[in-house]
Amino acid sequence: MSASPGLIGRIVGDRYRIDAIVAAGGMSTVYRARDLRLERDVALKVLAPAYASDPAFADRFLAEARAVAGLSHPNLIHVYDTGTDGELRFIVMELLEGYRSLRAILEREGPLGVDDALRLSEQLLAGLAAVHSHGLIHCDVKPGNVMMGPGPAKLIDFGIARAPEGEPAGETTIGSLHAMPPEQLRGEPLTPASDLFAAGAILYAGLTGRVPYPGNDPETVLAAEEAARPLPPSALVAGVSPALDAAVVQAIDPVPARRFQSAQAMSRALRGTLRDAQPSTEPVVAAVAPARSPGRRSWLPLLAMLVVAAAVVAVVAIGLGTGDDGRGRRSPTPAPSPTLRPGTVRVPNTVGLSEADGEAAARRANLSWTIRWQETDAHPAGIYDQEPAAGQVVEQGSRFTMYAYRPFD
Repeated sequence: MSASPGLIGRIVGDRYRIDAIVAAGGMSTVYRARDLRLERDVALKVLAPAYASDPAFADRFLAEARAVAGLSHPNLIHVYDTGTDGELRFIVMELLEGYRSLRAILEREGPLGVDDALRLSEQLLAGLAAVHSHGLIHCDVKPGNVMMGPGPAKLIDFGIARAPEGEPAGETTIGSLHAMPPEQLRGEPLTPASDLFAAGAILYAGLTGRVPYPGNDPETVLAAEEAARPLPPSALVAGVSPALDAAVVQAIDPVPARRFQSAQAMSRALRGTLRDAQPSTEPVVAAVAPARSPGRRSWLPLLAMLVVAAAVVAVVAIGLGTGDDGRGRRSPTPAPSPTLRPGTVRVPNTVGLSEADGEAAARRANLSWTIRWQETDAHPAGIYDQEPAAGQVVEQGSRFTMYAYRPFD
């Protein structure tokens, strides 16, 4: 659907003078307009005729836009007004001068880097927290709807309106493909965790320049999401810590219950990875379930060196005191970390452990632990995921959930 240059110069709603086309898509066209009452420039989004002529669609579009207008947050585009003028259905929004979409930035400049990607995610999650606190779900979080510029990042264009029967879905659906969680691709009800999956996909793309689940159509992307976890970001770019790997992979988990359950929880996890990230030369395995393949033999020399190094550390620590690690082995008693506040603990890594060893690790960390089991014969028994991610600093007694496979009885 092409834009209509014939609207240039027209005054709609007895208030907004349309001056120029800003952007055009399948569902709508965005114009620069002048608010003649308040003497300010605004963005005027006009619904395309094919959609505006469907009364049910147009009414829902405007009603939900009015609900969004009740939101006020620096990381959300501000909706000022909605209205009709003859055949036109329009929304009046904040005009973002000097902003570009994240999609355009990634296409032209490549990945953002760890610090910039985390900073962007922090702002995006702050906006989503405001959305969810009002009982709304954005439904279309994607790089094309994240705007970056001289001010704070802005989340735009709620995907709350569905295309009328028989009409093409347009940019709102097609452009969202690689950020859609499985439940959205299957047409199932969405929750805040659905938006957080999309936020995780954006963080993955910001770090790596790649989508986590590739594919050219919904069926292929859905199959990729259901098949296995993607490569952790550290496998594609340098400078990503194990804790950040774990947080990103958790955010884009195909199972909603295993994702972060609130924007605040995901934000805290990401802040923790930035604060507590420590340089490491160890291979990142915390977020990846153990694989069984002939290729594992290539790790034997490295494993042998790590065992020798651990033995040396243990000998040195004998004079400093030892403790039982819960598996009958003696291990050094860790010195208190100077970065930990009184009453806080660092979350242990339990991925890859047996249930018993995971419980022991959680007890030693003074966490309120729970194990959720999935019965299957397709995977080896043991813990394959956890929340919060390993390495995060939390209060003693905090809730700690481990997800484990166990064989059928």
